[in-house]
Amino acid sequence: MDFILYGIFLFIFTVGFVEILNITERWVVRSKRPPSSIIIIPLCGHMEEIEMLAREFKAKFRRNDRANLLLLDMGMDKETRDICEIFCADNRNFILCYYHQIDNILRKNVAVR
Repeated sequence: MDFILYGIFLFIFTVGFVEILNITERWVVRSKRPPSSIIIIPLCGHMEEIEMLAREFKAKFRRNDRANLLLLDMGMDKETRDICEIFCADNRNFILCYYHQIDNILRKNVAVR
């Protein structure tokens, strides 16, 4: 019985130690100021998974204020557009625009610094 408990303890200790090394490595090699980036998602018609996609982006880039998600309306339906408008109102890193406005949006939001 002691052998099994010792094995479980050793496994948990090893996993914890590896996680601490992983966190330390990410902290050491991180950039002091992440570069600005923009992800463009063209949307056409009805898109069921737009809410999950937006939540995933928000979770991945929650620490990077310079990352933007550009939701490009190329003829999406009203329900998808309403969902996108709600996300854009709640998150300043979400941008909703029509395809003919993309030039102005990119000039305004992406600048070489």
